[in-house]
Amino acid sequence: MIHLFTSNKGIILTLIKRCVEVVLEVDETEPYSELFKSLVSNNLIDDDECTKEYRTGTVELYEKLVTAKKECVGIENDFDLENCQTLPSECQKMFSSLLIIACTLKNEDYTAQHFSANQLIRLQSLASATILLEKHNETIKNLNRIGIHSLFE
Repeated sequence: MIHLFTSNKGIILTLIKRCVEVVLEVDETEPYSELFKSLVSNNLIDDDECTKEYRTGTVELYEKLVTAKKECVGIENDFDLENCQTLPSECQKMFSSLLIIACTLKNEDYTAQHFSANQLIRLQSLASATILLEKHNETIKNLNRIGIHSLFE
């Protein structure tokens, strides 16, 4: 069923545009150090080796995300995003998650017929950046869930 939607270049351009919009909005200020500092100072987590290792991993994830974002700068000029199409309701349901969109765009079986080799390389970068962004968003959401403010919700 997904092939029915991805065989339409206008729909693929709409999916690309959604990813471009969120990836290029990534703030380059790393949020994890302050978040972990707050969690430790409020005694919500221990300042032990496991925490330090996890914090290091999250900071590295964010650095990869910022690097991936920088690789995507100008990508909107590589695609004719003015020819996007309104997504049919079935398509909106199917592509409700950025992670699903990114994985679909990463699959060249769906995109190779519509784009040049250079565009496919740029598309891979965009899809990878979107996946990193989704990992980051999920990590932040989970860390905020154990934060001090969640105690009052």
